[in-house]
Amino acid sequence: MRHPDGQRGENPRGQISSEPSQKAQSRHAYSVAEAANQCGLSERRLRDFIRTGQLKVSRAGRRVLVRPERLDEFLQSLEVEQ
Repeated sequence: MRHPDGQRGENPRGQISSEPSQKAQSRHAYSVAEAANQCGLSERRLRDFIRTGQLKVSRAGRRVLVRPERLDEFLQSLEVEQ
């Protein structure tokens, strides 16, 4: 059974899998809401990062698209050395 977010499902034994679904792995771009969900930030906060240029995005008309590799680069830029 798939969860509504399409990220996890049950294997044949009924155990929950934390592996992303095949559909999620093959995505070329996310909406801002999907990208926010992927990285655990609010959509508003992610839009702030887009507005300030910290997160690079693509646009298709009025639609804002976040490429997975750009999201990864952005998250790596937030890493703090300890």
